[in-house]
Amino acid sequence: MGKERNLCVIDEIKQDLIFGLVSSFKDEIESLAKQYAEPEKESPLTKYETESVLDELCETSDGRIFYMETFSPVISDDRKLPVIIYIHGGGFVVEDRRYVRQYLTSMASRGFIAIGFDYVMDGDTSIFGEIRNSCRIIKEVVSVRIKELNTDPDRIFMTGDSAGAYLALYVTAAQKSAKLRKVIGCEPSDLKITALGFHSGMFYIDRYDINGWLFSKHVCSMSKRELEFRRKYIDSECDEVIKNLPPVFLTTCRGDFLNEYTLAYHEALKKAGKRSHLVYKGSDDLIHAFPAITPYRSESIDVLDRMTLWFEEQVKEAKKEEKRLKAEQ
Repeated sequence: MGKERNLCVIDEIKQDLIFGLVSSFKDEIESLAKQYAEPEKESPLTKYETESVLDELCETSDGRIFYMETFSPVISDDRKLPVIIYIHGGGFVVEDRRYVRQYLTSMASRGFIAIGFDYVMDGDTSIFGEIRNSCRIIKEVVSVRIKELNTDPDRIFMTGDSAGAYLALYVTAAQKSAKLRKVIGCEPSDLKITALGFHSGMFYIDRYDINGWLFSKHVCSMSKRELEFRRKYIDSECDEVIKNLPPVFLTTCRGDFLNEYTLAYHEALKKAGKRSHLVYKGSDDLIHAFPAITPYRSESIDVLDRMTLWFEEQVKEAKKEEKRLKAEQ
């Protein structure tokens, strides 16, 4: 794939800064993964051995090449399994999803089929382009994989950390919003996302802060569609996004440099009448996106267990709502 846009000089500088910041954090991630390579405590929910298909090379209809990984629990019966689709973070510049393998394995041990994928294969794709690419990947590849496996269509969840949470918000909202799909340039999959789970989400890229500056772009770096997207929908609290979201589980901690984003989005969801559940950990030594980066820490095990149980509660609530709507008809 060639470059999707021409960057202004200032935008090239910003992109280099983002790469540098993410690269320095990547070293910390690798160190922590080794430090917490085994669970610190037992969980009553991690009942299963797991198996995986790693580094599976896939391609979308527009010729985009990417890797996907699938982690599954080893079970002896034919029950239909819940699914987690994971969109990884990394400042919108990291294509490698391998740093969340422990996370995907840990969710598979809780009984989920867990799927992760690379949403960008070059360093010059816009955030807008990554939303479009993720929509296409989920529609054309991930949804096909889910249908091939013995999965429960009423128990499909999407999770993500940091920048991946922002992408997942728009991918999910676009499932229901024709306005978003028109601007993004995508088609909906036939998956029904029952609930979302986000760890240290980068929910805002348009604020007057360092993230807002880093992720803002000059007009010369944007396509007409991206310009329209930024003008109308870049705010994740905008009505077209927030009204089309299912229930959301949010995690942050004191050591998360974006914890204010999670707290703000939790309040925005509640104000919009959406079901939102927040888990805030006060430990000083926990870091940004800790459940994804160190899923075997005791605090992470607690969070992921709580998210698993909360997801099941949302399935029950969704079925109650379906019955109520049918009764009214």
